Amino acid sequence: MRTVGSLWTALGGVEVLVEGNPNTPLAAGYTSDLLSDVLGHAPPDSVWITVQTHRAVVGVAVAVGIRAMLVAHGREVPPETLEAARAESLAIARSPLNQFELSWRVHGALTDVAPPVGTT
Repeated sequence: MRTVGSLWTALGGVEVLVEGNPNTPLAAGYTSDLLSDVLGHAPPDSVWITVQTHRAVVGVAVAVGIRAMLVAHGREVPPETLEAARAESLAIARSPLNQFELSWRVHGALTDVAPPVGTT
């Protein structure tokens, strides 16, 4: 089972904004930009891939039991979101990649399915 820290390492090229607890285990991933969708369908102990960065995402993540967030497209994360995440030990990283590419890579990392040669 991957941990938050080992996922960031496996993905490469991510900028860790809030470390959280790098030893926290991750069981799944979920990609969505609709907070209501995440509340209703994201599994606990997961990494959430999104472009949303406002403070409310921290409350949603905590309510669901999400352990880490991965912000796509290199979006800026406001200081108040980072502060809230630190208070909740919610790890946040960002990547210049889009949600599709990140979802594919996270799935591969969590399931140990390597992407095809020449695509990483």
